[in-house]
Amino acid sequence: MSKISELSDGGSLQSTDYLIAVRSGGNVKVQADGNLSLGTVTADGLTVADTTGTVATFTSSGVTTALNMDNTHANGWGSNIAFKTGGTAAGYFGSIGSLLGNTDQDLSVYATAGNGVRVYTNGANERMRITSAGNVGIGTSSPAYNLVVSNGGASGIEFGPAYSGTANLIQHYNRSGAAYVDVVNDAAQHRFNISGTERMRIDSSGNLLVGKTSDNNAVAGTAISNSGIVKATRTDWSLLLNRLTTDGDLALFQKDGTTVGSIGTNSGDFYLGNGNTCLLFDDGSDLIRSANSSGGGRDGLTNLGNSSNRFKNLYLSGGVYLGGTGAANLLDDYETGTWTPSVAAGSISGTSITYTAKYVKVGDMVTFTFHANSTTGDIQVSSYVTFGGLPFTLSNNATSTVVTEDIDVFARQGFAVAGGTGLTLSACGSSSGTNDLVVSITAKISA
Repeated sequence: MSKISELSDGGSLQSTDYLIAVRSGGNVKVQADGNLSLGTVTADGLTVADTTGTVATFTSSGVTTALNMDNTHANGWGSNIAFKTGGTAAGYFGSIGSLLGNTDQDLSVYATAGNGVRVYTNGANERMRITSAGNVGIGTSSPAYNLVVSNGGASGIEFGPAYSGTANLIQHYNRSGAAYVDVVNDAAQHRFNISGTERMRIDSSGNLLVGKTSDNNAVAGTAISNSGIVKATRTDWSLLLNRLTTDGDLALFQKDGTTVGSIGTNSGDFYLGNGNTCLLFDDGSDLIRSANSSGGGRDGLTNLGNSSNRFKNLYLSGGVYLGGTGAANLLDDYETGTWTPSVAAGSISGTSITYTAKYVKVGDMVTFTFHANSTTGDIQVSSYVTFGGLPFTLSNNATSTVVTEDIDVFARQGFAVAGGTGLTLSACGSSSGTNDLVVSITAKISA
């Protein structure tokens, strides 16, 4: 190599370490700090050709190393480096303005039509790719959507903006296995917004909240707790169960996996119960009837209570059919009460007599009871006595007996007749030894 001692703008040479070639019409200066500075060059620029594979090597021992490309043209478009094969550019690296013809100075990697961009690490290991279609793949060389993060082309997360109309897509899919995969989302809480407003969340306790942000029963919304409690709160009905097309169960209730109750529909009516012990509510007929497990009819097989589990009071505005369904089985009236005996004819004697009189009315039949008592043991009817005060008018006369406490003394017993609104006793009792006169008599009431 020839050694030149100095070369200046005027032709002076100094260093013996460089061989400098100057293009016709160009100006080259080697500075003392080792930087190569180009002055005026021709329109063809600087061309360096080599056949060994390494076109140029730039080495510096300075604290920092820089390869400066400075476009000082008045248009201010900036500079770029072109990467070509056989004269055809595969891509550029530089300011985007130099490629698009504007003053935008953002640093860019620019691939020409049909080419993409790849990023490799740790040798020939592709880590990321931007395809010529604009899809970005991390861990995959063939991203199917705008952004795909994949485990070597297997399980991955795929993001597809405007996948269907304006709807975006996020899917978890194994491309090599052609199957969807499970997702684990780990966070303090998960919140789901619709148009900027929170609509659902899974809180830090594992409760699912819809329409509310806390598990508060006073706030409208739905809460499903991690302990299996479902709570719905609103100012109107809170649960709608709608079975389509066929009759059958609307809801099942189970204990340890075994069904213990159900709610269902049969012919447009509602039933509930357990197994074949159900009640159906027939709004068309205004009745509640015994039903089987599907709401069908079940006659004469269901009891209401038992000997040790009785209901207390039964309030009816109509009657009760006992032992059959015919008119003769209808019990449409039952009544109990007291009545006040008053002497209407004849006489009764005794000291401080007290009267206890009651009745039981069943349908058009009534049973009267009468009890006269004197603690001094001198109560007596010497001939007859008629008491008024019966609460019902009788359609015929009914007869019975008058019984005293000394039933073994026949002469002290008597007879009783009820008719109209009066009760008549024949001679009975004794002025020396009778404490009680008792009558029970059943008669028919006038229509």
